[in-house]
Amino acid sequence: MESIEKEINSISEKLDNIYKLLDTVILNNKTILSRQEACKYMGVCWNTLKKLVNEGEILTTNIGDRIFFSKETLDNFIRQKELKVRAFVKNLKS
Repeated sequence: MESIEKEINSISEKLDNIYKLLDTVILNNKTILSRQEACKYMGVCWNTLKKLVNEGEILTTNIGDRIFFSKETLDNFIRQKELKVRAFVKNLKS
């Protein structure tokens, strides 16, 4: 009986991993993201993303009361932040 429970747990963990992989594949293939997807993609909570939106750092598209993010916009934001950090570090080393 204990062996069956272990096998069920193992199968359950494998299914969870498959679902996570599917979510990642689906997210990576989308170009427009919902609020929840954008948070997941960026690895931040909604309050952080909302702050960036309110400060004009990240542009959105609204349809009714729903908010959408372009994945390209999010990628560009990250790249710009990375470039600023690199320039800052370079200046520190000079």
